[in-house]
Amino acid sequence: MIGGGNTALENILTLSKYAREVIPVIVTEDFTGNPDLRERITKLPNVKIVRNTEVLEVIGSETVTGIKLRDLKTGNEWVEHVDGVFPSIGATVNSRP
Repeated sequence: MIGGGNTALENILTLSKYAREVIPVIVTEDFTGNPDLRERITKLPNVKIVRNTEVLEVIGSETVTGIKLRDLKTGNEWVEHVDGVFPSIGATVNSRP
């Protein structure tokens, strides 16, 4: 899941009911959406939040196999193996930390 606002938070809650693991990637230290939703998500055992990170690339030819990420604090880059990517940026895009 890419995004940290209310749209992403609602999608994370929904997806976490069906997925083995949900990995929200946010460019800030914390989600920017509703505080009650944020609290609920941090308690979900199958949600692994990746903070202060941007998505550089979606990897895969016919299907998604991973995403290339960069830590905005350290500059470290790595690949997270995933089966899908869900951009949840909502109505107003905020791509800056």
